[in-house]
Amino acid sequence: METKCKLTLLVHTKLVNLVGGPDQLRLLKHLLAVNEFKPIARPVQNESYTLSVTINLALQQIINFDGKNEAIVISGWMTIKWNDYSLRWKPEEFGNIQTLRIPSTQIWTPDIFLYNTADEKFDTTVKVNAVVQHNGDILYVPPVLFKSNCPFNIALFPFVIPCFLISCMTILGFLLSPDSGEKLTLRELEFDDKRIVLIHFKSSEITTLLSVVMFSLLLSDILPPSSTAIPIITVYFMCVMILSAVSVVASVLILSLHNRNSSNYTMPSWIPSEPLLNNSLELLSTNDINIDKKPLEFAVPPATEIHGSRYQQNASNELYTCDTEMNRSELRFIISQLAILVNYSQQKEKDDNESQDWQFVAMVMDRLCLVVFAIIMLLFTALTFLKV
Repeated sequence: METKCKLTLLVHTKLVNLVGGPDQLRLLKHLLAVNEFKPIARPVQNESYTLSVTINLALQQIINFDGKNEAIVISGWMTIKWNDYSLRWKPEEFGNIQTLRIPSTQIWTPDIFLYNTADEKFDTTVKVNAVVQHNGDILYVPPVLFKSNCPFNIALFPFVIPCFLISCMTILGFLLSPDSGEKLTLRELEFDDKRIVLIHFKSSEITTLLSVVMFSLLLSDILPPSSTAIPIITVYFMCVMILSAVSVVASVLILSLHNRNSSNYTMPSWIPSEPLLNNSLELLSTNDINIDKKPLEFAVPPATEIHGSRYQQNASNELYTCDTEMNRSELRFIISQLAILVNYSQQKEKDDNESQDWQFVAMVMDRLCLVVFAIIMLLFTALTFLKV
C-alpha cells in the first residue's frame, strides 16, 4: 500500500531595517526617534483620554483536546486595531507614503493575555510587524497558539450500548445449569479438618465481573480526575459492578444448595417436601425377623432320580426333623446380610431423594434471582437512559 504524505513548510523571515528607499528610511527615523517616542507609554495626548482597542480572533484549528486534563489547544490569528497619535505623518512630506510596516517590538502594543491559560508561557503570540497608516491607525495581526483550561460537563459522558450488553451477562448467568461448570466452579479442600471452598477463576460470573472492572479502569483513565459532576456512566458501572458481585455470591449460594446431601445438611422444616421413603420395605427390617429355637421340619420326597435311576428311600410321608445348630446359624447370617442390603438400599434412596430436593431448592433460588436481578437491571437502565 502506497502512502503519500504532504508536508507544509512555513518559513518565517524576519526583516529588520529593510527599507525601500530614502523616503521610507527618513520616515522610520522620524517616527522611531528615541527622544520623541517611548514604546512603554500609552499613546494618548492626555492621561484622562481612553484608548480604544479592537480585537478579533479568527479560529484556524483545534489542535488538541485533552479531556482528562480538561485543556484545549487552538491556533488562529488575532486582529488588533488601535490609533497612535505619535505615529502620524503627512504623506506629501515623505514621498507620498501611505502605509509603513514597523516591528511590533519598537512601538506600543496592548497587553493581551489569556486569563485561563494552561501554558507555562502567558504570552503565546508571535512578534510580527505592524502596519501603520499615515493617520496613526495601526493594524497588528499576530498568529496565536492558545492552550486554555476547558472544564466541561461530563455528566452526559457518551453512554454506549456495549455497557448494557455487559450488564445483561450478569442476568444471563442465572440461566446456566449448575452442573455445566460455566456458572461457577467450586473446589473444596480440607486442611486440618477445616473445609475451604475455592472459586475457580474461569467462570461466567467471574468473567463478567472482571470485564466490568476493566471497563471501569478504562473510564478512570479517560475521565478527568477533578470534575464538578459525576458521569452517569460511572454510576451505571458502579451499580453493575455491585450487582455482578452480588450475583457471584448468589451463584455460590445456589451451587452450595445444589451440592448438598443428607449426610452433611438436613432439609429445613419450612421447605415443603414429599415423603422421601417408601414403606414397602419395612416388612424386611431386622426387627421383624425372628429366628426361634423350634426344630426345623421338612418333608423328604418319596423318591429321588439320580442319572435316570429311581431309588426308593421311603414310601411313607413321614416327616423328618433337623435340629442342627449349623443350619440355623447359616440362616441367621444370610438374613442379617439381607437386612444390611435392605438398609443400604433404603438409605441410598433417602439420600438420592434429599439430593433431588436440594437441587430443586437451588433451581427455585436460581430462577428467583434471575427475575429479581432482571427487574432491578431493567429499572436502573431505564432510569439511566431517561437521564441521558
